[in-house]
Amino acid sequence: MSMPATNVSIASQLKREHAYIHEITRKIEKLVAANKPQRRALEWSSSLLENLSSLREHVEKHFEFEETGGFMEEVMKALPNISPQVEALHHDHEILAYEINDLYRRAERLILDSGPTSREIGEDIKHFLRLLRVHERKENALV
Repeated sequence: MSMPATNVSIASQLKREHAYIHEITRKIEKLVAANKPQRRALEWSSSLLENLSSLREHVEKHFEFEETGGFMEEVMKALPNISPQVEALHHDHEILAYEINDLYRRAERLILDSGPTSREIGEDIKHFLRLLRVHERKENALV
């Protein structure tokens, strides 16, 4: 069964979006890996915040693309029997959006030296990135 042209373009867009998200997450992973325990260097914190901001903004746009006339809607039209998986992905979006916003707020506090340690937030970021990758794999499986 071949996909209609609109579905192919949506699938291509989804793959490009995931590639860009992967690029940002790799930068964040490198920052987290380069951090030394208990280090609160302003340069490191600022760079982390900048990259989290970029990821947060892109993830918000990405989720909107998928939910509003994009990927999820097209998959539901083409394969209505997989609506439980699509609903689960939508639920993931809510959780992931909350988590990235929370990480960003906590990273802001690193700069003020009033929040979590860089090591604590680094561990939380690693956890978030694992959840995001699992979510993307689920999406890719539907395309």
